[in-house]
Amino acid sequence: MIYKGTSQSDARYSVLYLTKEGKEIVPKIIEKEQQFDKELAQFLEKNIGLEQMMSVLKEYLKGTSSEKKLKMRSMWE
Repeated sequence: MIYKGTSQSDARYSVLYLTKEGKEIVPKIIEKEQQFDKELAQFLEKNIGLEQMMSVLKEYLKGTSSEKKLKMRSMWE
C-alpha cells in the first residue's frame, strides 16, 4: 500500500508514496477518522463538558508549537 521512492526535486531524499490500493482506502480511513472524532466529541461533551475539555487541552498543549499556532489563529488567549 506504500512504497518508497526518490524525491523528484532532490535525489538525496526518500519519499513515501501510496500505491493504487493505498489511494483507494484513503476515503475509508477519512470516514473512520471523522466518525471516531464525532463519537469522541460526543463522549467528552457528555462526560466532562466543553469548558473542562478546553482547560485540559490548553494544559496539555502548554509550551508546544501547537499552542503557539492556536494562539496565532486567535483560537484562544
